[in-house]
Amino acid sequence: MVVEEGRYLIEAGGCSDNCPCSREILVSGKWGAKLFNVYTDLGKYIYSIGDKGRVRVAATLEDSHHLKNDCYGVEFTSGDSAVVAIDENGVITALSPGFTEIITTVTFNGVCKTSKKPVAVK
Repeated sequence: MVVEEGRYLIEAGGCSDNCPCSREILVSGKWGAKLFNVYTDLGKYIYSIGDKGRVRVAATLEDSHHLKNDCYGVEFTSGDSAVVAIDENGVITALSPGFTEIITTVTFNGVCKTSKKPVAVK
């Protein structure tokens, strides 16, 4: 979303030829949209022991802008490292039967957002 800088006339009234309220405003500056949403996709959510998978991550700002992956920091965590391991690149390895979650934390300009996805190993 972009708002052009400049002077704007704001008018309010019953119709365009009768606007008893009007005011000119000056718009300037830039919106510093913050991190709004983190989406993760595991591809699959049920693994067999020894299977590997990869987490895909997408992040958006408040202005709906999609960030490129190299613009933000990502940290992956396994809720139970005895069930699945996950490395710094988002590669999942199924280790033993059970249920847990993969936790993905994205940091952009000092704002952190987290996404959690369930995982089962049979």
